[in-house]
Amino acid sequence: MKSERLLTNKYIEDLNKNNDFFRSLDKVNFIKTFIINYSKHLKKDNMLVLYGEWGSGKSTVIKAIEKGLNESELKKKYQTFYFNAWKYEKDENLAFSLFEFLIDEVEIMDEYKKYFQTKKKYTILKFGYDLLVGSLKGINIGFLFLSWNSGSLIKHLEEIEKETKLKKSLYKKINEFEKEFESILEYIEEKTWIIFIDDLDRCETENVLNLLSAIKLFFTLGKGKVIYFCGVDKNAVSEAVKVKYGEIIKSEEYLEKIFDISFNMSKDFQIAKLLSYYFPNENQNFIDKMERFFKEVKFRNPRHLKKVLNKYTIISEFKKDNPENELTKLIPNIKINGKGYFLSTLFVLYIIILFEFFHEKFEEIKNYDEKFENYSYFLVSNDINKEWTLDNKINIVKVTCGKRDYKTITKFSPMRAIFSSELADEKVPDFLFRFLNLFTPKINRNFTLTTSLAGQEHKFQDILDYLEQFESKENSFPIEFCKYLFLNRKEIKEEINNDEWEKTSESYDVFDLFKMAETIL
Repeated sequence: MKSERLLTNKYIEDLNKNNDFFRSLDKVNFIKTFIINYSKHLKKDNMLVLYGEWGSGKSTVIKAIEKGLNESELKKKYQTFYFNAWKYEKDENLAFSLFEFLIDEVEIMDEYKKYFQTKKKYTILKFGYDLLVGSLKGINIGFLFLSWNSGSLIKHLEEIEKETKLKKSLYKKINEFEKEFESILEYIEEKTWIIFIDDLDRCETENVLNLLSAIKLFFTLGKGKVIYFCGVDKNAVSEAVKVKYGEIIKSEEYLEKIFDISFNMSKDFQIAKLLSYYFPNENQNFIDKMERFFKEVKFRNPRHLKKVLNKYTIISEFKKDNPENELTKLIPNIKINGKGYFLSTLFVLYIIILFEFFHEKFEEIKNYDEKFENYSYFLVSNDINKEWTLDNKINIVKVTCGKRDYKTITKFSPMRAIFSSELADEKVPDFLFRFLNLFTPKINRNFTLTTSLAGQEHKFQDILDYLEQFESKENSFPIEFCKYLFLNRKEIKEEINNDEWEKTSESYDVFDLFKMAETIL
């Protein structure tokens, strides 16, 4: 089994035009050029941020910028550091972890060997520890920089010092820390430090806010010699601010106070390019249809897509390489190297998404009988003057929604007839409606069936209205999938309206998809 096309959720080390799914190369080039051309301005405003949602490729951009600044002549001008905040989150104090990380990195550099011959590493770290851990432990520094100027801040901290009977004034500790930190920065005059801080948004709320605040308060003392560049999920930090401060501080105000200059990741994730990467042997028509599928079912998170497509790749390669294996029978005739069916591929992608990200719905849809008991319970008459008994409702659900003779609609081979039957006057036969009900989840509120849905022919809009009754945040994906099948039925029909479909799908059953997921995934 091969796995060359599996993508990792880690940053892309070799960013190029073939794996640039976020148009990140242009972003990298722009930010790197900005840092170089605006070096004088950045001596004053040295807090930069790259905003982007989780999974949007921030780490890839940050690492690419760092790599670019370490090339050729630029390496003589900049000293870069990459601090993964999440990696050190379990430390007692993230701010001190950052300071210790920087000292550890500098200590092993040839340029600083003489510096550490005259300065003891322990002494340097002690200045940071005394301030960032000892004096500020238990003090809510997250609020200080928003409320006081520097003079008021020192006065406020000194009052706390008196109350806690600290041996050395906080003013002196801040002063010592400032001198020590700046002496390190000044030692190599021609270089500017650029400290990249990544994965902040993966940390606990308290740690995120405390580290950002500590950087703003104490690490910006060496302005002119150091630039901070953070990768942050703006929504995550905004939510953290709301949780911690409520309405006292607006999240936008908080972020604007910390960061001087901001950039944003592109939200134009190129799904088609990602699909072309995973399906190199498929034509553009297949890629376009697949892209439309993911958009219509509203499944577009980049990390989630990569996970699903990785799983699909593993399944497809297993089927291709192990034709005689019994497990291969659980996989339908999916697209492999240009052969197979788009519809089968959709069903496998659907079941992977359901299994990995909506497992509760996976169980609901798999447990067919239990699901229809749920429908019988919540079904109400569409006649306000008439009530149905439970027996009435059970029978109506059985006849209308698909439980009657359901085996005739669960097999893949009859799908040719199911999707090929189109009636006049915007109507479809009842077995298409019953087929869609194979994929609907449970419902948690009262719903009705129109007169049309109780007959042998169903109006288009009545089916859509029926599906709308299921809609909720939890049911979004399975219902969007049902809508996709219904609204794209003509396109599906064009692909499977042939004898080959029935021949290759003869024994496969919809519920084999669930067996496949539970066995392979």
